[in-house]
Amino acid sequence: MNNSILQSYGWSSFYEKGLSAKSGLKPGRILTAHRREFLLVSESGLINAAISGVLFHKAIKVMDRPVVGDWVLFSEKIGHSPRIEKILPRKSLLKRTASGARKRKNTAVNNEQLIAANLDYLLIISGLDRDFNPRRVERYLAAAHQGDIEPLIILNKADLAANPEEMKIIIEKSAMNIPVLLMSAKTGMGISELEKLLEPAKTYALLGSSGVGKSTIINAIIGEKMLETKEISHSAKKGVHTTTKRELILIKNGAILMDNPGIRELQLSAELADIDETFADILEISANCRFSDCRHYQEPGCSVRDAIGRGEISETRLQAWHRLIEEKEAQKP
Repeated sequence: MNNSILQSYGWSSFYEKGLSAKSGLKPGRILTAHRREFLLVSESGLINAAISGVLFHKAIKVMDRPVVGDWVLFSEKIGHSPRIEKILPRKSLLKRTASGARKRKNTAVNNEQLIAANLDYLLIISGLDRDFNPRRVERYLAAAHQGDIEPLIILNKADLAANPEEMKIIIEKSAMNIPVLLMSAKTGMGISELEKLLEPAKTYALLGSSGVGKSTIINAIIGEKMLETKEISHSAKKGVHTTTKRELILIKNGAILMDNPGIRELQLSAELADIDETFADILEISANCRFSDCRHYQEPGCSVRDAIGRGEISETRLQAWHRLIEEKEAQKP
């Protein structure tokens, strides 16, 4: 089997372990998806494939359904269109809780929504205009930790901010040693710095709310207008949904980019451990609280409240931690 095309899209020994010569199935990676129809890249090039009836009916759980970025095994039979028969084990998975699940947690809608699989890096995009929201960035970081994806934060539209460096410092305090890059995709500022970070055969997903400039960033990296972009409504300063589908794009230096439709509200399905990783500073200080189950409200001997009093942690950061913890607890059956 000639793996050169597959390797350029991230194929590795991790996925090869799922192959069986006896099955007669071929590997491919999902580039785009539309309901039960998928565009795959395979050793012979691009092919259109549908999910097999067997796999479709076995996929009772959302986790069992194919998603953009998945490596799959498909069949090709004379007289039949290609069929996806199996999903290979995933290295990482970006997901969120389905909209409305928090309110109706005991119903069938309490499902997770899969966003993308087998991502190496999550490029968290925040605009330095009215989109600037450190608490939202913290949610995205928790989603990255949950999915075993390495995060990188990009603060776009630096040309619109009066004090972009000060805003960067605010994010760096929440990022806990995660790289933060200032950028203006419109002027080209920061694009070359980002390009240097993009590695061949690694997959990078851009995540952020509508209108933060995800498509503009991809177009700037590619060097041509490949994805449609739209101006923000100047009256409302609200994002405009430009990207309507998820798609893997192989760029000139060999890296793989994926744009995402804008996500303003990301309701987490993260475990408490993923939240702890995002708020590692609170976790470390809380080890000195008098009570092991301290919730850091007004309990006596709370080291976290003491740290807030000393200015080591902001009140808003603790409030963000409380919201995520309460949201996670509300999802329990």
